[in-house]
Amino acid sequence: MYPVITSLLAASGGSNIQLDPSQSGDLPGETVLESLASGVGHWALLAAIVGIIVGGIMWAFGHKSHILSLTW
Repeated sequence: MYPVITSLLAASGGSNIQLDPSQSGDLPGETVLESLASGVGHWALLAAIVGIIVGGIMWAFGHKSHILSLTW
């Protein structure tokens, strides 16, 4: 460890330090960020599905109309 951290731990009694990293939503705005991330993920999934469908339609149109630039 670094000497500064070691000296600070020794000065504060070092052995009585207790950390409790809880994951119960203690951060302010955590629920808002979770809902935003969930919404962005939902819209990204929908956009990917629409992209696959549109790409398939364009490929089929290019294949049937013999336009080679649409089949690549």
